[in-house]
Amino acid sequence: MSSQRRRVLVIERSRTLRHSLRTLFQQDAAPDTEYELDVVDGFALARRRLAAAGAAYDAVILGWPLTSSASSDEVQLMLVEEPFAQTFCLVLTHERDPGARTWVGERPNTAYVLWADAPQIVDTIETGLSSRSKLVPGDGTITGSKALRFLLVDDSASARVFFRRLLTTRGYEVDTAASVSEAREKLRVRKFDIAIVDFYLPEMRGNELVREIKNNEATSDITCAVITGAYSDQIIRECLQAGAVECLFKNEAGELLLSQVDAIARTVRDSRTLYEKEQLLEGILGSVGEGVYGVDEDNNVTFMNAVGLRMLGYQSVDEVRSMNAEDLFHENIPTASKASIAWMRMAYAARGFLKPVAKTMKLRDGGKLNVTASAYPLRVRNEEMGTVIAFREVTQNRGLENQAWWHATHETQTGTLNQRYFEVQVESELQQLRRADSRHALLMVGLHDEPDAGADAIKPLPVSDNALSCVKEVAALLLDRARSADLVAYFGHGRFALLLRDADPEFASSIQANYRLLLERAIDGRDGIHVGVGIAVMDRSIRSSNEIIALASLAQQIASRRGVPGVHFEVAAGNVL
Repeated sequence: MSSQRRRVLVIERSRTLRHSLRTLFQQDAAPDTEYELDVVDGFALARRRLAAAGAAYDAVILGWPLTSSASSDEVQLMLVEEPFAQTFCLVLTHERDPGARTWVGERPNTAYVLWADAPQIVDTIETGLSSRSKLVPGDGTITGSKALRFLLVDDSASARVFFRRLLTTRGYEVDTAASVSEAREKLRVRKFDIAIVDFYLPEMRGNELVREIKNNEATSDITCAVITGAYSDQIIRECLQAGAVECLFKNEAGELLLSQVDAIARTVRDSRTLYEKEQLLEGILGSVGEGVYGVDEDNNVTFMNAVGLRMLGYQSVDEVRSMNAEDLFHENIPTASKASIAWMRMAYAARGFLKPVAKTMKLRDGGKLNVTASAYPLRVRNEEMGTVIAFREVTQNRGLENQAWWHATHETQTGTLNQRYFEVQVESELQQLRRADSRHALLMVGLHDEPDAGADAIKPLPVSDNALSCVKEVAALLLDRARSADLVAYFGHGRFALLLRDADPEFASSIQANYRLLLERAIDGRDGIHVGVGIAVMDRSIRSSNEIIALASLAQQIASRRGVPGVHFEVAAGNVL
């Protein structure tokens, strides 16, 4: 039996993750399928490969960028245009990214997998390549552009002809009924979006037919309007009370009548779009392998997906909606650690993304479930709406997913966060600070060589066993001293960055004393190594992560230029701790 040969373009910046992908395809590919992976480490190179290969790739694996760039934007644009518009694409992210979700939702033949679910990657590729049509959202018609279907009920033949012609000029699909009985039959066998009913019908008044339509479960979602040749406040009142959204008048000019109908149609389209998005969201939440629930600012549950309900032993979301999440899922668990409860309380306070941690949740029957959980701030149009918690049961087979996430966000040499991930977290914190009256402190710690006499430039840390040992010891001390909410990162070349949350005056006053003792202990007995520390206050006045890091870095360089042995501190200009 001959094997299928699949050519796949892989775009991923992380060397570790590129290696993980190669290993996955070697281990998990179907026996009758041979994959040729064309692996690139950047979007500029990916753009050139796509331009040269045309439609020769069977699939593209796209490691979603943490921050957009001109090259990444161009690649995303290429993948939605010919000749790549129908090429199967798999998007990989470390966290749930709204931009990635939107792009996947709008592009056909596209799937979305978290790196935490890495074992699913090969199966998803094989499924996507073998059944592309199942992954195409909708029927190719843009949501909201489908012709709305009208039912026009009027006993006047001339009125039916006139209004049918008028409505079809707008692209609406129009069916007519000359009587109430005919309207009932058509409502029984067909689906309509909007019904326009004449007020004066032989069998009953139009408002009565509207009430009948709205009271019937099978037709209650139809938007109704009444049309009449006589203007009367009483008629308008009766029609609106029956459930009509508008009262139209036959003697109005055609353009004015059409503008009223168009306004009704826009409302229907908006409602249908909202319903479809809600259905899509339910489908997405139901298809992920994690439990997902949301809480509002009072920690009350707003939603939970079917997976989460099943994991915790609930039958319906009504059992948990509007209940206090802390009481429902976390209180009275004897084995829950204080750190676990503190993490959840911080998560419910919507303090930005919180990385996965092991914790305990309470089941409906009072039992416990060991899970790993992540927290994400829920924002709608830049307004804080609460927090989303994603959790999964702890399993023994977590090696690859934990390793992939750790290597993507940490610096291997020191065990601290890496610079790229740290900058993303700082940017997220700034978004929070713009809506809160609080302050953080950002410290830049620079280890450097003893400067030459009279020299103004800072000499970098030399490449030596002594320097490397000092970097590792400083990293260990900083990580040990950091509170659970603080972040520690290594920028390379002997430079560390620390985000100290909630730096109130009492805490801020102790920063210099505490960290001076800490750093002096680290360099004690190490000849030639000096330390400079820059401190900058991070509040709502800071415009970007680049600005606050630049302020702290400048202060650190000033402190490092003091050619006297020891640990020196400098507060960024304009910042008062």
